[in-house]
Amino acid sequence: FRSPSCPSPSTAMMLTIHFWMATLVAGSAWPPSLQFLASCDNATFHAFVEPLANMTTLSYTATWGTYYSKRAENATVSGWDRVLPEANPKGGGMRALTFVQADLGRGVVAFRGTDLNPTGASGQADACADALLGGETMPFWCRRFSAGSLDYL
Repeated sequence: FRSPSCPSPSTAMMLTIHFWMATLVAGSAWPPSLQFLASCDNATFHAFVEPLANMTTLSYTATWGTYYSKRAENATVSGWDRVLPEANPKGGGMRALTFVQADLGRGVVAFRGTDLNPTGASGQADACADALLGGETMPFWCRRFSAGSLDYL
């Protein structure tokens, strides 16, 4: 029996995929599986997913690029410390933030997804990296980025 207030397994799976940028770093306090999200109550679901969603949001708004917001620059998520390492190159490239709960042995690296605005360095570097990762021909303007700045792996 599944509570009607908890998202269906397919919804939980879609939300988990949506937050693929938030990669969980193994720690003793993490659940052994995310399967519980398919049958949990609403409060449990939100308690687990909401901090990850907020970390993902910060990976966009606290890093350079189209979505950057000065007020989010040093922000963190309630109950979590934002620590190094961090990837946030001004000239374009992969961006990620690290969050920890040291007392619980938890850590999250939240990777920002593709900046879709091709008018700035951030969106252009992402478009080049996407083409490179997809085995496609990169646009001519990709030459302005170093191989290192396009290495998103």
